[in-house]
Amino acid sequence: MGVNLTPIAVKETISLDRLAGRTLAVDASIELYQFLSIMRLPDGSLLSDGEGHVTSHLNGILFRSTRLISEHKARLLYVFDGRPPELKWREIEKRRAAKAKAEREYERFSERRRSKIEAQAERDVIRELEDTAKKLPERPKKRKKNQKNGES
Repeated sequence: MGVNLTPIAVKETISLDRLAGRTLAVDASIELYQFLSIMRLPDGSLLSDGEGHVTSHLNGILFRSTRLISEHKARLLYVFDGRPPELKWREIEKRRAAKAKAEREYERFSERRRSKIEAQAERDVIRELEDTAKKLPERPKKRKKNQKNGES
């Protein structure tokens, strides 16, 4: 996560079954953030209750905790850490800068995309109107008053 822990920790991939019945410490901040970023409705909006309060993180924690407890007999201990250590501040600042840049680029892209869509929609409407106008019968030409009465 930005801080090199290799000198003090050895990575080993194991199955959840190997941890069955054990107490597992869970980094609550990472879990909550993960669910806020991935638990979405089909339109991309966050899950929320009837009053508009975001609930994506709660749904995610509930579902994952339930699965870990029921399938692996895990005892979960959620750890809410305080202020990040000095070692991590540089990484946090890099992430904030990257996020701000991504948001600016997204806005620029969205605006360009909206403009292209609006221009295409305008062209489509004009084309449709022109096609419809071609299909209409021609208006009869106005006759002079003398021709109406059968006079020449």
